[in-house]
Amino acid sequence: MFRETPDQLSLREKIGQMLLVGFQGAGAGRETREFIRDHNIGSVILFHRNIRGLADTVALTRGIHRLTTPPPLIFADQEGGTVVQFGELTSTLVSHRGLAQTGSPRYARKAGSIIGLEMDILGIDGVFAPVLDVNREEDNPVIGIRSFSAIPRVVKRYGAAFARGLTRKGVLACVKHFPGHGDTRVDSHHGLPVSYAHPDSLFTGPLVPFRHLIRRGIDGVMTAHIRFQKISGRIATFDPFLLGEVLRGRCRYWGVVFTDCLEMKAVRDRYSPGEIVERAVNAGVDVLVSSHCREYQEALLRALYDRVKAGKISEARILESVNRIWKMKRRRFGVFSSKGTDRSADLDRIRSPRSRRLERRIARRSIMIHRDQDARLPLDRRRSLLLLEWEKVLATQTPEQARSRFLLKDKCRQVLAPSARFGAFCLKLDGRIPPEVSRILGPWDSVICALYFRDPLNRRLQIQALQTLLQNRRDLVVITLGNPCTPGEAPGARTLISTFGFRQCQIDALFERLVK
Repeated sequence: MFRETPDQLSLREKIGQMLLVGFQGAGAGRETREFIRDHNIGSVILFHRNIRGLADTVALTRGIHRLTTPPPLIFADQEGGTVVQFGELTSTLVSHRGLAQTGSPRYARKAGSIIGLEMDILGIDGVFAPVLDVNREEDNPVIGIRSFSAIPRVVKRYGAAFARGLTRKGVLACVKHFPGHGDTRVDSHHGLPVSYAHPDSLFTGPLVPFRHLIRRGIDGVMTAHIRFQKISGRIATFDPFLLGEVLRGRCRYWGVVFTDCLEMKAVRDRYSPGEIVERAVNAGVDVLVSSHCREYQEALLRALYDRVKAGKISEARILESVNRIWKMKRRRFGVFSSKGTDRSADLDRIRSPRSRRLERRIARRSIMIHRDQDARLPLDRRRSLLLLEWEKVLATQTPEQARSRFLLKDKCRQVLAPSARFGAFCLKLDGRIPPEVSRILGPWDSVICALYFRDPLNRRLQIQALQTLLQNRRDLVVITLGNPCTPGEAPGARTLISTFGFRQCQIDALFERLVK
């Protein structure tokens, strides 16, 4: 039954509004729909695993929106570049670091506009972007090129432009990861990152972009599962000082605070569901995010209800969060009716010719040629070419999950002349070069070494192997497709290029510069 104001909801209905859930499989099955409806779930997140096609996505989002009144908010991690849930079905654009490499915040705004337009057409209400982490740690395994820069003012400028593009298309922008995930060496999916940032440095460093966008009226803020050792010793998601005094007080943010996923090992391995909800809600969190496991989502709901009934969390505190959530929903939907969610789904506007042209232009501007000392570029498409890549560890996988996968092989075959000889090897991710590879380096006119890493171990192993290869052949064309390899890390590489990502638009832009 429809309630006009949050205080008319039962306690269980209010608690349901404070949960954001993900689910397994394409489409939302009967059990998922019943769970959302019966528990009055406030928000849903879609991942790549839930997507079958554009038309199916529209049907999925419309179906979810009709499950409750007010409708659930539907979010996606659609940052652009390496983190996109729709793959090449929609415009991928380039990573945040690639956008900053263009030198034009205007391109960041246009990238946000394209993503915002396409998400709105698909029925996605909000995007967990832009990423406002100031990536000062070169060995950061989870942020890297998802960050605009290691310089706070650059992150502030490009982040604001990207968010403006999103929100002008009516999509909610939720920035992350407060108060900053940029100086850590651990991925919170797998362990607990620790920051040794001093309290005095917060407001001149990692908080600069957050404060700027908060002043501009950002819709949502996502917390980081990071322990700030010199500030309170608490994980930021559970820290009343960081979320209360800093975020609400000094930054004057009155909107919705989301946790990062509570199924990450940084928190789930350390606390029970009851401890998690009590610490998070009492610290100032409004929405508890559980992206994967139904049983865990149910445990969070039960724990939150029990903690309120036991007096460990006040009902007034629950109502405070639900009021913020409903205010966000009114901003997105206008009126609390499923009719307000049935916007026109003009799928022809997704990846339109205009969007593709702009995507290509941005991608071309984002390619960085660090050096080309022998003026080898562009390579002759009629000459023989050997491609060397390494096993890949993508997304939040561990090094043990590395598998053989080429990123440039298909494009190489496409652009080379039919008469050109071509070979490709995918090397093991162990830092060693098999003898047969060293033996065959010589007969090729050109050799491309394409590195991809986001984890510091993978970085060290590939750079170690690269040094061995450079001893055998100094004219290698070295390309980094993820986090950049600096000229200092590969002093023997006479041709060094960074793409800041591996999406098709970036690969196409790379080969425009690489082969004639």
